[in-house]
Amino acid sequence: MTGILKVDTIQSAAGQPTNFIGRKPAFCSAYIAGGDTGGIISPNTWTLAPLNATFFDNYSGYNTSSHRYVIPHAGTYAINGSVDMRHNAGSGASNQFYIGFFINGSEVTALEKDGNGNYDWTMAFSHFLEKSFNQGDYIELKGLCSNGSGMTNYRFRGGRTQLTVRELIGV
Repeated sequence: MTGILKVDTIQSAAGQPTNFIGRKPAFCSAYIAGGDTGGIISPNTWTLAPLNATFFDNYSGYNTSSHRYVIPHAGTYAINGSVDMRHNAGSGASNQFYIGFFINGSEVTALEKDGNGNYDWTMAFSHFLEKSFNQGDYIELKGLCSNGSGMTNYRFRGGRTQLTVRELIGV
């Protein structure tokens, strides 16, 4: 005997509505492999973090060529990004450092961290976002350094610049 089960609402043992999707939630963690190998950050320009490796990506949503994560399933996601910017060579120091999440090419949220006014050799910080997405939306992690007093040559640091995307179920 075969049949079809149709259900409008699934309830938890406590009688509360719950989500059951019958698949694993999407999860990806991408990073820059290697040492100080990340791309040069142009002064006063949002620069895409060249994340070139993944620790885990269960739906193959991250592309190491375009440096984008494409949302595999519509829903709510938690995004965590970390950037570590290192002064590579030359003189000068940046006054402000920024980390930003870009969705479908547009800035959604950014966080600023002020330099100390001295010669900042490295600046590291993180940002977090929870947001609803449509299937096919894409996420990019970018950084920006202000020109400051002659800032010339910052780059993303490998092993310390990363993006983690987690699908939240039942939210």
